[in-house]
Amino acid sequence: MAKKLYDDVKQAYLFLKNSCYHNQLDVFVKEKIAILEYKYRNDTEDVFFKKLTESVYSLIENPEKINVDFKIIHKKTEDSNETKNSKNNQVQNFTFLTNNKTKDSYHIESINYFIDIDIPTRILDILWILKEGCFLDNNFED
Repeated sequence: MAKKLYDDVKQAYLFLKNSCYHNQLDVFVKEKIAILEYKYRNDTEDVFFKKLTESVYSLIENPEKINVDFKIIHKKTEDSNETKNSKNNQVQNFTFLTNNKTKDSYHIESINYFIDIDIPTRILDILWILKEGCFLDNNFED
């Protein structure tokens, strides 16, 4: 495996970890990072990044292994007595869990979607943006 890919994976992982540290919204990525680091907690940093590089390389060689899903979390709720009856508010019929229960029922007014992919796939995504996507960005007008 090329040293260049190892260095790129390491840079992308640290970029991902840094951006997740400052992002308070996407707790799913933070959880996946914590699980990954716990799994390899007894390995040296070099061994950790070699294993991560192998996982990313495997996805490059076998893109059919990439699994993409999504998660939904409510963004805003409104009281059931205040619910508007409009076609745009059909999503309000979902039931969700919260640790802040002050009412017997809630209606969802808006939601957030989160991409649910593993860490090697996220690293591949970051590498594509940094190495290739920047050239596409130059083709767009302001």
